[in-house]
Amino acid sequence: MSQKPERQFRPNLLNDTIEAKMQYFMAAIIAHPIIDTAQKELLSALSVAKPDSLIFGFGPAGVGKTTLLISVKNKITDRLRPTLESDRERIPAPSAELPAPGPRQYDWRETFRLLLQELQEPLIDRKRASQADDDSDPNRISGNTMSSFRATNRNPTLNDYRSSYITSLRHRRPVAVLLDDAHYLSKVSGSDLLSQLDLVKSLASRSGTPHALFGTYELLALRNLSGQISRRSFDIHLPRYSTGSDDQDSFASAVACLCLKMPVPECPTLEEDSDYLYERSGGCVGVLKDWMGKALYDAISENSATVTLDHMKRRAHSDAALTQMLTEIVEGEKRLEQGGSRYLEIRNEFLRPQKGDCKSPPLVKEKSQGSPKPVSKRKVGERSPARDPIGKRSRAHAR
Repeated sequence: MSQKPERQFRPNLLNDTIEAKMQYFMAAIIAHPIIDTAQKELLSALSVAKPDSLIFGFGPAGVGKTTLLISVKNKITDRLRPTLESDRERIPAPSAELPAPGPRQYDWRETFRLLLQELQEPLIDRKRASQADDDSDPNRISGNTMSSFRATNRNPTLNDYRSSYITSLRHRRPVAVLLDDAHYLSKVSGSDLLSQLDLVKSLASRSGTPHALFGTYELLALRNLSGQISRRSFDIHLPRYSTGSDDQDSFASAVACLCLKMPVPECPTLEEDSDYLYERSGGCVGVLKDWMGKALYDAISENSATVTLDHMKRRAHSDAALTQMLTEIVEGEKRLEQGGSRYLEIRNEFLRPQKGDCKSPPLVKEKSQGSPKPVSKRKVGERSPARDPIGKRSRAHAR
């Protein structure tokens, strides 16, 4: 007889309010292969990244990018905890959810405000960069960020915020800055895309702090915009679970783990319906968790002993919403695959011999189409097959 798995919440939570139960479940984090792999890749990238590096983490909406950000932030904090005890000024990994852009342009002022709040910078709305302040030297670390700025009654300019942010990063010395919903940076006109990324690169370079950007596949519009940025960046892909047997087993395991964290008297057995849950969630655990949270609320409100498939069906996404969700996933995956499709073409052009070259580099040949021409086997002096003139001869021929 198999032993039932242990529930993943404190027993007295069943007697708590519905708000407390929902707060517990929605804050719960489960480990599953996609997040585990991405976490190892991100921590590895941070361990070898240069101070001016950029890291791109992208995948479909609801795949678990925010969960990855939170888990990595906690890992970095735990790793530096002994140092943090003696160095109270250091902030290990500040993070921020980037604001959605306005109708015309991205609001960097609001972004810097959010980041400065995360860095615990004082007098954010009264900063003014001093003309004597030289923040162009990334090796200069001020012992007090207030020494480079003076309070003023006027509203700070964008440059004031940027200078304050760079100086604060030097003072706080984080391992990296983690930016969620970074795909919002791509929602500008095409000519401004490179300027957006150049600004982020400049922030990383001048502060000596790697910046990690997490977002949907829309973030691909910013990736590899220039060779200078590509050479100093890392890519981390968080895919949805596929239809392969191993991925389906992992998805069913994630369903079972979430069921164990549902504070209801009887543990749900939704993993038995993982095929249905997979299809209606796009294979994304984040989408699944939000969906299960809505079903949990209904079950608790009805005093139901457990969460059933009927609760899930009642809260399932509409066909129209699911169509849009799946379309974005498929198109994003195609865009990711097509990103390297021109490599062979560009490589052959790059390796094409120039004037004065003695040796031709090997080029990648495309597969020939159609059957090859037969090789002639005629002997020397033998006529090629041809039609001889017949019928009445022309005058020119008669002469």
